[in-house]
Amino acid sequence: MATKVDEFADKRVISSIDLFSPPSASLKSDNIDLDAEPSNKSAGGPLEAENLAPSTSSSSTLIKDDEFPTHYNMESAIANMYPGDVGLACLPILKRLHALKKGAHFTIMVVGEAGTGKTSFINTLFDTVVCEPTTELGGLSGKTTEIVSHKIELVEDNFLLRLNVIDTPGFGDYIDNRYCWYPIVRYIDEQYRRAVYQENQPDRSSTSHSEIHVCLYFIVPSATGLSQIDIEAMKNLSTRVNLVPVISKADAFTADELSSFKQRVKKSLKEHDISICELFDKTGGANLISEMPFCVLNSQGTYENAKGQLVRGRKYKWGVAEVDNAAHCDFVKLREFLMGTNMADLISSTENYYENYRRDFMRYRLGKAMELTISSEELAALNIENQDGETIVPDNNGSWKTVQKEDGSTHPNIQQVIESKASVGVLRMLNTLNLRETERELVEMNPAYLDSEKTMKKRFTEIVQAQNQKFKDWKRALFERQDKFNKDIEQIHKRLVNLQDEIKAYDG
Repeated sequence: MATKVDEFADKRVISSIDLFSPPSASLKSDNIDLDAEPSNKSAGGPLEAENLAPSTSSSSTLIKDDEFPTHYNMESAIANMYPGDVGLACLPILKRLHALKKGAHFTIMVVGEAGTGKTSFINTLFDTVVCEPTTELGGLSGKTTEIVSHKIELVEDNFLLRLNVIDTPGFGDYIDNRYCWYPIVRYIDEQYRRAVYQENQPDRSSTSHSEIHVCLYFIVPSATGLSQIDIEAMKNLSTRVNLVPVISKADAFTADELSSFKQRVKKSLKEHDISICELFDKTGGANLISEMPFCVLNSQGTYENAKGQLVRGRKYKWGVAEVDNAAHCDFVKLREFLMGTNMADLISSTENYYENYRRDFMRYRLGKAMELTISSEELAALNIENQDGETIVPDNNGSWKTVQKEDGSTHPNIQQVIESKASVGVLRMLNTLNLRETERELVEMNPAYLDSEKTMKKRFTEIVQAQNQKFKDWKRALFERQDKFNKDIEQIHKRLVNLQDEIKAYDG
């Protein structure tokens, strides 16, 4: 497989690499001519009218029936057709030719704390420097998790794969890591919203795909299992994307320790209802998913093992821990899952995540639009009932949630509105909603912002209460002084009356 850097990547040349063992015959590129006609030189060809029975010729262009579904040569497919065939057997070949011409987009996101081997894994996966190692300063370089994209193009057997690797430096490197996962899930949601907005554009010829197809979450090897950061991050990621937990630095464990740690991780995932590739088609990758989390070790260095073979791995005094040895780690299984047998399943399951997000996002926008455009008289004319005071709002723990309105008001039944109006009417109603306002409201759903807002409101309430108490104390002190003054005045008045009485007595 050869690689080249596109215009978005760093200005450097990546050398040719070989990701896997030599490709199988079913994936080998053939010399294909779409205008080729079946050859009639060999007697007994299946397209000759006088030979309606299957041919027993040993010609190299003919293949067995059980091999035909996986054969991708147009000339051989046409040669194996019979006069009664309509040519459906050529459709898989045409589909493959279309895929070869179009290529594919694939996006991998790597998430994990500093030192878990995210960058090293990507470089080991492609056996070249895709991501430059970065020096993470543990919270001194910034205040939030960053999103860094590395775009390259991979070519194998004339098939072009546009690969996008999303790195997340800064994750979990700060003093307060309660919401370090939010910039990541916000980025994933933004890619889905971007696709929704692109679908509504009149010209979609320049549509670009940026959805995340798989997220590799690297777990820090420890004796305690998953940390609270791991649980919160994976809980939020699993509802949005194909989540694949990965235990880094497998060579830090013994075989028994690694097995025990895997079981603890699986138990924690089950207890906290964290799904691995929730919308993935399990028929094609059930065995691999059941073996997750994968444990990997990363190295681009080559060493000689006990058999005298040069292998990638890490060299120790006791021997070499091999990257591509299934007995040492699960790197080969993970590579097969990502870049081999299950890549198409990862891409198709991402469409399911997108459709779920799009459905809830459109319902959210429609609910907002109804409040602005539909009057109570129109609702009454359409015989649309009001639902209880519940509405769908953005949520940081699963994209969306249904909540009870604080003011206790009701809202129109969204499903009835959709059924009562034509599609054009619903679209017109959606277009009345300002996208800028929608984005502003979604930005304000940042849990860190909401938590800060809650803290500030609490602090403001405490200040107001303290000031009110101070005013009450002042008022009480004033009343007490006023009472004292009134009593003093009353006593002075009594003395004055007594003095007046004494004066009258002296005068008399």
